Amino acid sequence: LTPLTTREGSGFKFLASQDGTSVKISCNDANGDNVISESLSLNAGGSDFKIYPKTYWCFVESNRPILVVTISLGYTYDAPITESNLADPFMLMIPPLGQLSNDYTLVFSQSDAIGSFNDAVNFVPQINFIVPVADFDRGELILNNGAEDTSSINFIAIHDSSGEVAAYGAQFVPDVDPTAPTSPFSAQFSGSGTTLGVLVYAWYRENTYGYPGGMRVDSIAVPIYCPISEPQPVGSETSGEILVPISRTGVVEGEACVQFEVGNGTAIINEDYRVEDDMCCFEAGERTTECRIVVIADGDAEEDETLHFKIVPTADNCVCDDNLVVTIIKDVQPIMVEFGAIRYRVDEDAGTAELELVASAPAPAGGYSVDVSFTDGSAGSPGDYDSTAQTVNFPAGATTATLSVPIVDDELLETHETFDASLALPDGTPFQVVLGRRDEAMVTILDDEIAEVHYDPASYEWNESVGTGNLTIVSNVTSTVDYSVNTVLSNGTAYGGLDFVNDAAYYQATFAAGSSSAQVGVVIIDDTDIEEDEMFEGMLVLGDLHPDLEGRVVIGSPDTATITILDNEPKDITVQFDQTEYSVAENGGFVSLQLIADKPAPVGGYSVMISFADGSAAGLQDYDNMSLTVFFDEGQTTATADVKIIDDTILERLETFTGQLSLPEGTADFIKIGPRDTATINITDNDAVEVNFD
Repeated sequence: LTPLTTREGSGFKFLASQDGTSVKISCNDANGDNVISESLSLNAGGSDFKIYPKTYWCFVESNRPILVVTISLGYTYDAPITESNLADPFMLMIPPLGQLSNDYTLVFSQSDAIGSFNDAVNFVPQINFIVPVADFDRGELILNNGAEDTSSINFIAIHDSSGEVAAYGAQFVPDVDPTAPTSPFSAQFSGSGTTLGVLVYAWYRENTYGYPGGMRVDSIAVPIYCPISEPQPVGSETSGEILVPISRTGVVEGEACVQFEVGNGTAIINEDYRVEDDMCCFEAGERTTECRIVVIADGDAEEDETLHFKIVPTADNCVCDDNLVVTIIKDVQPIMVEFGAIRYRVDEDAGTAELELVASAPAPAGGYSVDVSFTDGSAGSPGDYDSTAQTVNFPAGATTATLSVPIVDDELLETHETFDASLALPDGTPFQVVLGRRDEAMVTILDDEIAEVHYDPASYEWNESVGTGNLTIVSNVTSTVDYSVNTVLSNGTAYGGLDFVNDAAYYQATFAAGSSSAQVGVVIIDDTDIEEDEMFEGMLVLGDLHPDLEGRVVIGSPDTATITILDNEPKDITVQFDQTEYSVAENGGFVSLQLIADKPAPVGGYSVMISFADGSAAGLQDYDNMSLTVFFDEGQTTATADVKIIDDTILERLETFTGQLSLPEGTADFIKIGPRDTATINITDNDAVEVNFD
């Protein structure tokens, strides 16, 4: 609807040809701002009349064919014709877009048509142009084959009822001399297939006229599509589909397709129904066709459900704005098939894992099948199980079926391993068979190997200078995962902190994946002491294990390792008398025997025994012949033994006895007696005899 300048406004009459006609009107002012949005509801033969200001541009949409006419209103509708009341009303039919072209030749009234009012000054023609938004950027307005300057023509945006720009409108007042001979005035919009609407309006004194620039009446190119609502379309879970009939009027000679859309009512898309193809197509000459909606048998016990159906309008067609309600009849309870459990456990040596499939109702005549596929988790195929896809059959009447999956019993110590099984329905499955919620299951393979660990060897000899010695622990199986055992050290003749490092509660040995042996290092302390070889022990104990390995790693035999530390200091120590002969006066009291060693005494020291043998001196008469034990403390190289001398009153010659060195039983092997193992002790008599002549 376009504005008619110099008038107070325009009246518009809307006439309906069918029941259920809905008309939407959206008007913009001269600034392009939307100022009016309203709707009309009409039945066949009904009409309504609206008056809009003279500067408004309006866009009209209707779901069914309507006739629209505009009635020009004078300044004062019933006053005498004066200079300020220029003309009578007129009626102008407004064609729909489908009847417009894009190339027009217009002719304005000649001067002799003015009659007694031969007044060129008051003769004012006006042309209103309308261009659909889809064509606006595809061409340009051309007047009089380009002779007219169109740069000053300002197009105004016209919005539809949704607020979107639907078209552009502009006014143009041509410079026409009514006294001149009649000459055609051309208007075109360039661009192939574009549409240009032209409405001509002119006034002069009491005469006013208006006409559309062009109006094709032979055949409107835009067809009208409508869903057929009687009877109401229904579908069921048994049929698996809903076929919604639609019709078309207007041009039906060619093939045509329209798009439809659906909306949820109580039925939910992709749960209760789905659309696989949202296009409905007519063969040439067809006036009706059907749109298909797929019904999903969901198995829920529920009431009949509804959804909404609507044809999608485009720039190339018109549609009935019917929101058709479609009903789904819930007449089938589906058969839900699923795993009997979502988790299964199987021993590795069981041979197969038996997975049960269950159905909510007996299989129909002819039965059906279910495809099962497998996906590796921590278990892999073919090393742990056979992942070959399988098909499980449910014969007629069956509610359960069993699937056997081969399990591989290897010789590896492993954590429990898993794989997944998934269900799918093959093509051609009866429509009432659906997958339940348990369409996936996880299978856990319980490993059956037992790892027995022990020391090998059980005895070790390490030189004191070894630094770190390694205890070797072996297992009877290889593992696919790391696990650890512990060694606890205990003192023997070797002491922790002095001879070896033992500053932790235990020392850990790790069996790496793929290995059947592990080692634990023990640090040996290299001292400078001369000492005997020393011994300590290591004992195997279990530590923290992966939960799957609890009870499957055990301590075998031997569980104790004996470690001997070989002292690395020079060992042979030679001890002997410092001389082979000692002299003492009878009244000297003691004779001191000096023992010497060529190396300092080791840690703990050692002792040497001296035994005595009579010579001319007699034990207990001339000396104390009790054997003596002489002790060398750690680090000593000399020691002294004192032998008591007995002073008698007998006049005697020089007397002697001997001392013999020996080692006590249990003395370390590296203590040796040197070549001066015997010493002679001389006792000089101190008595005198006085001889007198008598």
